[in-house]
Amino acid sequence: MTQIRVEMPEQDSFGEIMKGYLSLMRGLGIDLHARCDVRLTELDGPDWWAVLEQERRADGIWKGRINPQDPSVLLPEYFIDPASPLRRALSGKPDSIDTAKKLHYARNSWLHFSEAAGAAQLEQVASLVKQF
Repeated sequence: MTQIRVEMPEQDSFGEIMKGYLSLMRGLGIDLHARCDVRLTELDGPDWWAVLEQERRADGIWKGRINPQDPSVLLPEYFIDPASPLRRALSGKPDSIDTAKKLHYARNSWLHFSEAAGAAQLEQVASLVKQF
């Protein structure tokens, strides 16, 4: 697997907390895609992502440039669609799906400034990533 380095905050400032958060989410996306790619390449062949992207575009769900390592793409794909191939690659259990929802909503809160970024909130998100 790819080594992922999460940049830890060096102080309790907004910029440092966001540095930790963004590197944590980037690492999550890289890891999720890598795990899915290994498993789904075995099950569906090496074109599984291209097929999924084509289906989602045809359904009008995905538009524009899609990064297969973006948690804002992978997490909702996993928790919204019960027939998603990501459910076969990852756990698919209710607690895993619930954690994916929490991570996605936390991501939206952080990036749309709905929640104050602080060390305690970063620790909560990190805990969800570990749980997932």
